[in-house]
Amino acid sequence: MVIAALLAGIADGCGGTEDLRKTSVSFRENPAVQSTGEKGCLSCHEGIDVINDRMQPFLLGFVRIKYGKGKGYECAICHEGNPASGRKEEAHNDLIPNPSSMWVLHEGKGCAKCHDSKGSVTTLMEKPLIQPVGGQLMSGQTISSEPSGTLGIDYTYRMSMSLHSLMTGIASKTLSSNGVIPKGSFPYGNFDMIDTDGLTPRVGSEKYKEWVEKAIGAGYLRRLEKVEEIPDFKHGVEIFGSEEKAGFSDTYRKQCARCHVWGEGRNERGDLRASGCAACHVLYGNDGKYEGDDPNIKANTTRPHPLRHRITSAIPAAQCTHCHTRGRRIGTTFVGMFEYDYVEDGHAPPYDEHARPPGIPLYEGISACKTGRAF
Repeated sequence: MVIAALLAGIADGCGGTEDLRKTSVSFRENPAVQSTGEKGCLSCHEGIDVINDRMQPFLLGFVRIKYGKGKGYECAICHEGNPASGRKEEAHNDLIPNPSSMWVLHEGKGCAKCHDSKGSVTTLMEKPLIQPVGGQLMSGQTISSEPSGTLGIDYTYRMSMSLHSLMTGIASKTLSSNGVIPKGSFPYGNFDMIDTDGLTPRVGSEKYKEWVEKAIGAGYLRRLEKVEEIPDFKHGVEIFGSEEKAGFSDTYRKQCARCHVWGEGRNERGDLRASGCAACHVLYGNDGKYEGDDPNIKANTTRPHPLRHRITSAIPAAQCTHCHTRGRRIGTTFVGMFEYDYVEDGHAPPYDEHARPPGIPLYEGISACKTGRAF
C-alpha cells in the first residue's frame, strides 16, 4: 500500500465544485442538538455499521488529521458534509449520498480519493477535465487473483472503460445484426469514450500486458481507440437514414442500456441498486429495506436503502440479478428462475441435454463469469 500526499490531500480533498448528483435525505432530527461534540455523525446515526473493516483504520487516520476527532467523523471523508453540526441542514450541506457515483468519482471525490492514483482521472465521457483529479488522500494497490494479476488502482478510469459502463459489444451488435451498421464494426457504446491506454493496459502484471500486446498484434483482440454514444431516435434518423433503422438504436437505449454503472435502478421491486462501485459492492434486497441498526435510516421510508451500511467484495448472485435479468435473462436463468420449460427444452443453459443442473456451486459459477476465470 502506497500512501501519497497524505497531508496535502486531506487539506484539499473535500473541496471542489458543486456535486453533480444530490439526493434529499430525510430523518428524525433533535432541534436541541447544536453540536455533535465527539460523536460526530453518530449523534444521529448511532448503530450504523462501519463501512468496511479494512477501510476503517485508514478513514480514522485521515479524520484525526483533518478534524482532530475519532469515530463518528470518518463518515465525512467519503460523504463530506459537516459532521460537527447537530442541525440536519448544516450537517448535510454538500452531502454526497453515494460516494461511489460515477459523477462523484469524476470530481475526484468519494472512492476516487483513495482508489485512483494521483491525477489519473483526466476525462469525463471523452471530454477532458479542466484539471485532473483522483488520489487526493492516497493511492492504493493490492494483489489479487484477477486475470490481470494486479488490482486496486485507477478504478474510475477502468470502470468508465468497462463492459458495465459502455456495453460496446451489445450496443454495436444490436445494430450490426439488424443491418444498421456493417458487421464486425463496433463504433457505438452507451457513452462517448476514448481509450488513453494505447496498446499497453495501464493496469496488470508485466506478463499480462505482454500478452495483451501480442493478442492485439495477432488479431485475437481488437483495440477500440474510441466509441460514440449510440444515437437516440431523432439522431439515428439523421445518421442511418431511416426511422426503421433508428428504431433499433432507440429501443436499445430505452431497454438494453438501462442498466449500467452510471445510473441507479428503477426503484421497483427487484430493480433496486446504487450506481458506481456500489452497484455491485453494496448489497440491496429486492424490497429495498434497511436491516441495519441505525434508527434514522430505518425510519426513512421515502426511498430504498441497502441492506446494511457495508461495502463488500463477497457479492452474491442475488445482487447480480438486479441488473442481469434482461436480454437473454442470464441472471434469473442461472439462479433457477426460468421463463422456459427446461424439461422439454433440455438444451437450454445452464442445464445439460437431460435437464440436469451443472456440477458447480451457484456462487462459484457466477463469480467465475464476473472475474473472467470461466474463460
